[in-house]
Amino acid sequence: MATVQETARRLTGFAASVGQAFRHLIEPLLPSFQVL
Repeated sequence: MATVQETARRLTGFAASVGQAFRHLIEPLLPSFQVL
């Protein structure tokens, strides 16, 4: 069973990759918005 730290690290990496993919999809569609 994974430790809490390992699970947190995986979730952080997953969230970062999802956030990047989301930005790549949204930024070209909404050039007038500042995507954070």
